[in-house]
Amino acid sequence: MMNPVVDAIKQRRSIRGFSEKPVDRDILDQIILAGRYAPSVTDDQPWRFIVITNQKRINELSREVQFAIKSI
Repeated sequence: MMNPVVDAIKQRRSIRGFSEKPVDRDILDQIILAGRYAPSVTDDQPWRFIVITNQKRINELSREVQFAIKSI
């Protein structure tokens, strides 16, 4: 018997090259909705999602995270 979830996990790949093309809002909404259904302890689902689409802010956060990691 084939399980589509197990198949998706087995076939997943990490992608390091990214396109400059923005992701459609509808797709972002679908991803967030799927994340909201992830299980949690006592089914609290304490998720908070922040979607940042401003490339300048993404670059700033990236630099800050890289600096923080080097400081550890």
